[in-house]
Amino acid sequence: MASSFQSAPEPTPLITSDLRLDEMTRILDVASELHSRQQQVEQQLRLNDVKQDLRERLLAGAKAAGEAVTPQQIDAAIEQYFGDLHAYEDPPNSFSMFLANTYVRLGLWPFAALAIALAAAATWCLYLLVT
Repeated sequence: MASSFQSAPEPTPLITSDLRLDEMTRILDVASELHSRQQQVEQQLRLNDVKQDLRERLLAGAKAAGEAVTPQQIDAAIEQYFGDLHAYEDPPNSFSMFLANTYVRLGLWPFAALAIALAAAATWCLYLLVT
């Protein structure tokens, strides 16, 4: 006796090897961008190599410009530059800073205005009840 059940159709694979040209180009662009970012990360992590390369380029530039700069001065300048590279200092107080801080805290103003309005309304109602 033959079975009345039919077998399920063969599932189609989600990834096929016959990609269109625009899909392949997009994949290659992503791979190229990832490679570029990886090189940038590796360069940033090799800080001593970056400093040495910068030192050599500055010395060559100073020599080409005819500047009398010693390697010790170049090293001191590089160390100072990298020492202050990620330093943060608060901006000085000014009216524009006050306006900026007020804008950032703008979410608190409606609640403060509502509290003042309720206090004024309660005071007015008490004044009307007393008189």
